[in-house]
Amino acid sequence: MVRRDFVRVAAAFSAAGVAGCAGTVHPEPVPDLAYATLRARPSRRTESVKRGVQRLGIASERDGFLYVPSSYSAGNPAPLIVLLHGAGSSSSDWSGFLFTKLFDDPPVIVLAPDSRDRLWDVSMGGFGQDVRFIDDALDLTFGMCNVDTSHIALGGFSDGASYTLSLGLTNGDLFTNLMAFSPGYMKPAAKRGKPKIFIAQGRRDAVLPISTTRNVIVPSLRKDGYDVDFEEFDGPHTVKLDELAGAMHWFLMEPTR
Repeated sequence: MVRRDFVRVAAAFSAAGVAGCAGTVHPEPVPDLAYATLRARPSRRTESVKRGVQRLGIASERDGFLYVPSSYSAGNPAPLIVLLHGAGSSSSDWSGFLFTKLFDDPPVIVLAPDSRDRLWDVSMGGFGQDVRFIDDALDLTFGMCNVDTSHIALGGFSDGASYTLSLGLTNGDLFTNLMAFSPGYMKPAAKRGKPKIFIAQGRRDAVLPISTTRNVIVPSLRKDGYDVDFEEFDGPHTVKLDELAGAMHWFLMEPTR
């Protein structure tokens, strides 16, 4: 990887993360399973898809994007990763990683939706509007792309990482892998399936202390029988390119179902 790309992307995430996540709350609602369940599933494609980056076209303002790499072939099922941004931010934060060719060889389809509000819904009081939007985005993606059902990941940064664990554990019958970069909590409505989990966080995280992840989140997941790969790095509240690259290698390493 090119060092200048790493510096540019990591710096952008660091700035956005500190500014956008300082107000993240630790929710205490009782989640409603009906509102937290994703219905969309991979099926026979009914539409064609363009290569490259395209708007989802589901919402007029806060929308999101779909990235289909040039190496994608409709005849071959491709892994899918859904990426969730941090608090107060948007899906555009992930666009810088597209230029690193991280998702091109082998081809990985990237879906990056926008949250409906400044935080993902479970941080605002409970599952609801964001689950419905992600469901619509997944339904759109499954309708256009040939998705490898043994490699469907949900990943996120900061508030998006907490939401990854919360929504991902609830829908572990869909997601094979979860990638949480600097989470602060997890509030699943249920625990379905056994997705593999990758967690990374900086030791100098001043926004969401790593002690919560190290002493609460990871031990709790392992106690419940989840396969958790936890990596600490020397850095602040950010997504480092090499951590994301390592997570992608872990994700693509072998079929999980």
